[in-house]
Amino acid sequence: MKFKIKKEIILESLQKILGPTTSKQNFPILSSVFLQAEEGKLRFTTTDLDTTIINTCQAEVIEKGNVAIPMRRFLSIIKELPSGEITIELTKGNLLIKCEKVEFKITTLDATEFPKIEESKKASLIKINPETLEEMMHEYNIKNIRSLIEFNDEELQAIINIIKLFSLSWKNICHCWWLLY
Repeated sequence: MKFKIKKEIILESLQKILGPTTSKQNFPILSSVFLQAEEGKLRFTTTDLDTTIINTCQAEVIEKGNVAIPMRRFLSIIKELPSGEITIELTKGNLLIKCEKVEFKITTLDATEFPKIEESKKASLIKINPETLEEMMHEYNIKNIRSLIEFNDEELQAIINIIKLFSLSWKNICHCWWLLY
């Protein structure tokens, strides 16, 4: 696996999916991000087995592949890199990150251990216009939102978590996926 991407683009993608990563000692793979390099794009997946977030972004993919990377370490390295183009390459179980004259190596996890994410037919795509949602939240409090839109407590909590995740980017349209049981 090998690809090139601008620092700002990968940093934004990692910050969007940070939420579900956990530090559960029993499952170290859950503290990682599953990265898939496909034709012209990267797909980032994080999960805590209850909530899964998937984000994609454009990249110059030189060689396809996938890898599981410790999320917090990967994010902290990306933050510290100078602005510009980053080259990331998987070599012998290590992820090599290069930007200008700076190089980092991260030991990766076994990608086959990352939980399989089933794309259920029950999955719902919700497109939320952030300005409308923000206006609704200011006009009503969360208790009124529960009566305005009929959700059970678990679904409402999922929506609130998604709102918190995307609260930094109100100007973008949020595409939120989650399974409704």
